[in-house]
Amino acid sequence: MGLSYVGCFQDKGNRDLKTLISNKTSPKECFRAARNKGFEFVSLQWKGQCFASNTVGKYGARPEKECNTACTEEKEMKCGGGWRNSVWFTGHLLFEKHINYCVTEGGKDLAQTKFKNVELNECMAECTRRSTCSAVEWYAKGWQGSRCFLLLTGFEKDRAVKSAPGRRWRDAECYPRTGKFHKDR
Repeated sequence: MGLSYVGCFQDKGNRDLKTLISNKTSPKECFRAARNKGFEFVSLQWKGQCFASNTVGKYGARPEKECNTACTEEKEMKCGGGWRNSVWFTGHLLFEKHINYCVTEGGKDLAQTKFKNVELNECMAECTRRSTCSAVEWYAKGWQGSRCFLLLTGFEKDRAVKSAPGRRWRDAECYPRTGKFHKDR
């Protein structure tokens, strides 16, 4: 299914992951439902409560030992704890198109992983396999063929957040992820 574990996170009454999928479900059903509904992040809390969202972490990360409650089903898995979410990245990403190449909020160029002669949908599919991929930079077929750059910047301050109009590489398209991960706020 392409899931990768993100970590243990605090929760509060104004939920970190806003959408309740189920009050009592197996991890397998929770993950499937969250992904089918198009969410980037899914969490299990207190024996099997399942939440999903495209943002996570607004109350901060917690030590793994605080996400120690066994799931009601699939008891070998941990289902968070009291007001603690065990969070996974579903592999489903949503992108927002910008014209021109991607930069950080401060205008900094981003490190890139390059693939040549692939289609845009293949480029985006490769990004969905990596929880640290913050954007896709796409160059349509030109004199060097099509080029796809995965921006593996994770979720820190250097993640791709916008394009840079008026700068070089005007043939680029920037597709930042719309989901957000706040490591510690």
